[in-house]
Amino acid sequence: MGKARIMAAILATSPQKNRILAALPQADFDRFFSGLEPVSLAQRQVLFGVSVATIYGLLFVTHVVFGLFIALALTSAARGLGLYAYALWQGNLVRQPQERYEVPKAIGLAS
Repeated sequence: MGKARIMAAILATSPQKNRILAALPQADFDRFFSGLEPVSLAQRQVLFGVSVATIYGLLFVTHVVFGLFIALALTSAARGLGLYAYALWQGNLVRQPQERYEVPKAIGLAS
């Protein structure tokens, strides 16, 4: 089983189920899909992408200009605020008192 066929099996898109892929000769199929490798995404990345797509869809339907930029900005701002709120809730943003050190003055160089 070639690397391309393994990739197709991982994606649950076997050539037998897809008429276009099934019509490709084996040599063309291997040429097109030989460089592909399965990639795992973290749940946060998937959630970020779905959020951007949802907001962009809403902005697109309402004919907002620069909708993709606005969707990315809103999603990034919401994520940043959420991370900041989480850090506050966990107490990670409370500054600990730091020790102060006296720097000795150089001999003969102090004014």
